Amino acid sequence: MKIQLTIPIKPKPIQSVSFSKHAYQSKDVKQFKNIVKYHFRKLKPNFKLIEDESIELYVEYRYKMAKMPLWIQEYVHVYGLYPKLTRPDVTDNLNKGLVDALTGEVWKDDSLINTIIAKKGYHLKDEIYFEVVVKKYPKNQKELINLLCPS
Repeated sequence: MKIQLTIPIKPKPIQSVSFSKHAYQSKDVKQFKNIVKYHFRKLKPNFKLIEDESIELYVEYRYKMAKMPLWIQEYVHVYGLYPKLTRPDVTDNLNKGLVDALTGEVWKDDSLINTIIAKKGYHLKDEIYFEVVVKKYPKNQKELINLLCPS
């Protein structure tokens, strides 16, 4: 199974902040997560939650450049993204907000995600594009034999 979705929102880095046993989330972080959830529910109503399958997540964090030169616009039309070499970092802060927002909407728990491939760059508009690919793996020897030697 594969789903693709573009959410029209500026990517937002999320810092991990916790005091004692409770995690604090600012108003804008909560608002970001709610907007992501809203667009997912609107574009994928009746989606069946992924509960026990391996997930690969492919993400593009797209930023609109304030005054994008024509040559960068042309590059974006051909290649999709023009590299953004400034903050926020793509390794964890950008992924955290999206993954947290989609937990309970797309997957039961983010521990099901085995692969994340993420890019950030300049695009024609602020948005987040992502693909979720569910990989089926054999769960026992019988399923492995059926996979290797279909009847």
